[in-house]
This record gives sequence, C-alpha cells and structure tokens, in this order.
Amino acid sequence: MSGLPADVPIPAAEVWEQAFWDHCAERRLMFQACADCGTLRHPPMPFCPNCRSRRTEWLEAKGPAILFSHTRTHHPSHPALNEAVPYWIAVVEFPEMQNVRLLTNLIDMGETEVRIGMPLSLVWEEPQPGKVLPRFTVAGDAT
Repeated sequence: MSGLPADVPIPAAEVWEQAFWDHCAERRLMFQACADCGTLRHPPMPFCPNCRSRRTEWLEAKGPAILFSHTRTHHPSHPALNEAVPYWIAVVEFPEMQNVRLLTNLIDMGETEVRIGMPLSLVWEEPQPGKVLPRFTVAGDAT
C-alpha cells in the first residue's frame, strides 16, 4: 500500500486522543506521557496505567523506529480499501521511549524486505484534508 484512498473512513477521536491527532496534523509524532511518573503510553488514555494520574504531557518520538510485528492483509477491512490490498499492518516500537508501540502501516515495501527488528523511517500521509496519518517505510527512504 502506498497510500490510502480518499474515501476511507477515519473515525472521530476521543477527547483524550485528540492531542495525538492534532500533533499528527502538524507532522509531529508525539506520545502521551504521565506528567507525574513519566510512563509513556499509546494509544492515549485519560489516566496513567502505572500511577493513575490524570496529568499528561506529550513527548516527541525519538530514536529509531523498529518493526516489532507485522502482517500482510489480503482482505480489505472496508470497501474503500478494495484497491489497496494487499497491505501491511505493523506494530512499530520505539526502544528509546520505553518501548512504546504504535499500530500503523508499512508502505512501499515488498514481501522480501520486511523483517522483525528492521529500522524504519516515518512518512506522513494525508488521505483527506487535515487528516494526517503516520506511516513507515525502510529506514533512509523517508520522504
């Protein structure tokens, strides 16, 4: 998959998720962190799973993005994706950020290129005006 169709439905964000999507609209990958104990988390939540604090801050992703897990999907999850199959669904890990993980897609990658532990580069995709999504590709191929 190299790009999402413009008519793919994008669900509305919950209140506590909105800051993540606002940062993505600015093309900044940010993760929610507890302002009290520092625990990073994704997806965003209204409270810290470690200390139960509701105080949060947002930290920009740093360090390498590593492929933690993946699957190649051959059956579209929505009719708008009929022309996009097959596509990669991936879990990307950030070792320098308490191993926080992001569910995303790999783009512009063949079946023989993908391997667990490989370094990845962030690319941004805007399938609809104002809806900017983080995607990943082979490290060094970022656009």
